[in-house]
Amino acid sequence: MNSKFIAWAQIVSFRNPQPRGNSREAIDHAYSLGFDGVEMDLQLTRDGVPVLMHDDTIDATTNGTGRVKDYTFLELQMYTLGHWQGWQTRIVSLEEALQANGPRGTFLCDMRIEAGAIGAIQRAVARAEFDPARLQIGAYSRVEGEAFKRGIPEATVFVKTYETGAEVEPSTIDQRVGDLDGLMVQVPDKSPSIRPLVERLHDAGKQICTFVHYGGFEPSGLQRLVDDQVDFILTMNHQYADEIRRCGRISPRPPEPEHL
Repeated sequence: MNSKFIAWAQIVSFRNPQPRGNSREAIDHAYSLGFDGVEMDLQLTRDGVPVLMHDDTIDATTNGTGRVKDYTFLELQMYTLGHWQGWQTRIVSLEEALQANGPRGTFLCDMRIEAGAIGAIQRAVARAEFDPARLQIGAYSRVEGEAFKRGIPEATVFVKTYETGAEVEPSTIDQRVGDLDGLMVQVPDKSPSIRPLVERLHDAGKQICTFVHYGGFEPSGLQRLVDDQVDFILTMNHQYADEIRRCGRISPRPPEPEHL
């Protein structure tokens, strides 16, 4: 199987219990479930430290309130993300997350570019002694992606779009991606095959990463992405990864229960 399964930052799995997303514990949990890599959301602190956090505030996921950029990294240590297996889960830096990830798989960063972001990621990668060739970055435009690529040329940089894969015209690949490494697109559960888009990207020497922001993903949907030879599949459905690796197909079965 060429497709790689990447854990979604905010909710690693449909199955509970699980640690809070965007945490060091979530990284360990993802690999224990058999994922090939992890995606993590990043925000910058007041002192320029990239930390794992989806929102620009800490209100929704911690016992504190306020904007990430109004705190130093040290000040954020006053707050917790909750508990996991009897231990408090705290906000961690990108450097710590990369160290925790180690050589186990790829590490996909989701971060909007802002002043100091590129240098902050460079420093975190260097201090963690993390192989930048296993770093992936989802950029929100070609311009942002080119800035990331100049700063961290070894990283794989995707241009992220909220269009679905079926909506993206293969003929626009050169304009959208340019010299970057690939495209990151949404795929609804009932999406038709995106093979023409995948083939156009692969013919151009590019890669494709797919993601979905809502609902579950039925086995048939994942199987379609594998059949289409999608390079990276961002998903919560880890339970099918081993089956695809083992025999190349997902067996038909009843739908998974909804996430609790």
